[in-house]
Amino acid sequence: MSEKDLAWLKSGKGRGHRWLILRDLVAILAIKAMSIMMIQDCMLKLRGLTRRKVVELMDDLERARAIKQVSGEVNGVVLHGWAATKNGVTYWLGERTAIPAHIAQVASTIQYAVPLEA
Repeated sequence: MSEKDLAWLKSGKGRGHRWLILRDLVAILAIKAMSIMMIQDCMLKLRGLTRRKVVELMDDLERARAIKQVSGEVNGVVLHGWAATKNGVTYWLGERTAIPAHIAQVASTIQYAVPLEA
């Protein structure tokens, strides 16, 4: 296990399982803004969460202003997604460089799989 992974585990020591899941969710959205389906796929792969549970957790994070809904235009089509806020990253992660490789790998795998499905 790398030094970064150990630091990730130690930062969550003594916290509840729900807190750890919320932290992972913010970490995924700190990497890049994603659609709800991409987020659900990431959390299914990381933690085995159902789609409904991910929506509930995202609602909690949105009320705490740790994540926000974003929109952008690609080839004339308006797309909506979710991203972590600066305050959310500071509270949950400390800084973006604290995200371990296994979470970044899952997020990048999901992002690259979406164009292949289209």
